[in-house]
This record gives sequence, C-alpha cells and structure tokens, in this order.
Amino acid sequence: MKKVILTLAVCGMTAGAFAQGFVTLLQTTSYKQSFNGAAIGTTAGFASFAVLEWALGTTPVVNSVADLQSASWLNTGIVGNNSTSVPTSGKVIAPNPSTVSVGPWAGPGAASYVIIGWTGTEGNLSAVLQSIQTGVWADTSATGGFGWSTIGNVTAGAGPVGVSLWGASGTTVNSGINILTSNVAPVPEPATIALAGLGGLALLALRRKK
Repeated sequence: MKKVILTLAVCGMTAGAFAQGFVTLLQTTSYKQSFNGAAIGTTAGFASFAVLEWALGTTPVVNSVADLQSASWLNTGIVGNNSTSVPTSGKVIAPNPSTVSVGPWAGPGAASYVIIGWTGTEGNLSAVLQSIQTGVWADTSATGGFGWSTIGNVTAGAGPVGVSLWGASGTTVNSGINILTSNVAPVPEPATIALAGLGGLALLALRRKK
C-alpha cells in the first residue's frame, strides 16, 4: 500500500512540474508587422509566422538569428499568415483551429515564446528552422526576409480558447515584427574574406610602387 501511495505521489509531482495548456497566435492587438520598415500590405501569403517555445525556466534573449539556434527553442507547430483585409492588413491571422496545445515545460505553466516571421520563397516552417540552424537561406533576393518579435512570457490557459501570445504588457509579445532582408543575407565564407583582404593588400602595394 505504501508503495502505491508513493508511486501516486511521484506521478502527481511530475504532472505538476510539467504543465500543459493552450495558447493562440491569433492577434488581438493593434501591432502591425512590417517588411524592411514598410507596412505589410494585403497580398495573400506575403508573410508567414510561427511560434517557438523556450524549454528552460530562464528567460531567453534574442538579439540575432544565432540566438534562435539553441536546442532549447522548441517548435510548437503554431503557424499563421498576414491578414489580407484592409482594416487588419499587417496583422497576424491564425489558421483554423487557431488554438494549439503546447508543453510540457518545466514550471507551473508559464513559458517564454517568440514569434518568428519570414517572406519570399523560403518555404514552410521546417525549411525556415533548418535555415536558422545552418545560416543558409533559400531566398536571399529583395523579397526574402526574416524577423522575430519581443519575448513573451505567457501562462497557457485551458482549451479550447487558450491565451493569446499578444498583449500590451511586458509579459506578452508587445511589439510588431520587422522582417528584414538583411537577416537572410549570405555570410561570406572565411576563404572569401581572406581573398578580399589579399586583394586589398595587393592594390595598396601597387599604389605605393606608383
């Protein structure tokens, strides 16, 4: 009997330590997303969005694409697109169903999230996640871009409504996403940089001879 009680107690602690709930990407705030600083228009499918969840109990910091390469960022499977109607153009709309179960994560149900956005022909979320890891982007043209939101710390709610990741406070995603082509610009390989440096030295030596 004691063994049974002990087993139940351990199971209870495990369930409490790893909570689970529902969040939604459906935007209820007035924030507008942009592309290179300009408002996103009403073109269908111009931008895509997805939600990544931080697996650790700490609050992450994202200042560059490299900060998203950590294995602690988990794919929630929540995706969305830009609104195509005039009043809400630039906002994020989520597919049906717009609410997705997330977790489990350590803690009482709170977790950190970041919303990523991309444009161009980069592809689906799986392709984008691979590009983040490798630094090699499929679309480095004038239409390709990538960006991310501020970090949102949200306690997931009960289904099926769920809790919106967007909000006006510091504990939710409280800014728009500026998708930039500069974030997907190809990074020169070390060999290329070295050759450019040698070329510069050669030109300098030539000028001195003259």
